[in-house]
Amino acid sequence: MKRRLFIAILLPEEFKNRLLEAPKFFTGLPEPARWIKAENLHLTVLFLGWIKEEFVSVIKNLPLLTIVSNGRFFDLRMEKIILAPPERRPRMVWAQFQKSSELENLKNQLYQEIKCSGLKIQEEKRISRPHITLCRFREASRKIFEYFPEIEINVRLPVKSIALMESRLYRSGAEYQLLAEYHLTQR
Repeated sequence: MKRRLFIAILLPEEFKNRLLEAPKFFTGLPEPARWIKAENLHLTVLFLGWIKEEFVSVIKNLPLLTIVSNGRFFDLRMEKIILAPPERRPRMVWAQFQKSSELENLKNQLYQEIKCSGLKIQEEKRISRPHITLCRFREASRKIFEYFPEIEINVRLPVKSIALMESRLYRSGAEYQLLAEYHLTQR
């Protein structure tokens, strides 16, 4: 059996509550528009993919804690809510963040540590801005951008820990389970 794993930043409740206001700005999206439940909101740092059951404990026992504990708290800045993916036919609503060297360094360190353990995970070729998926809908024409302008927003997300998560896919959408959490150190 394989499990679909990823490493994510979990969101504080007050931050989730801000994100839950987004649907009021995006009425009229192509149906069915599925807004992500509050308990499933997260920011993916590194997608690991489908991992064989026997390797899940290997990942849990990697010195991820060392990487994380060498890292310090940092902030991410959410800059806007947009239709996504950019430059293609939209099928999602994202809360998009400014690029972050701290996040990119953390992602690269995690990837290298997992790769050095002998586990094979897909390296992401695409360059993507950090984002949180808020909604999924049927692919729409690019004309939809005319009706839903970007919503500028400036909100700080304090990053104090990362989590190893499992994603279970269902017809109604994905559900996520926390497998392990690793805390960053104070500044």
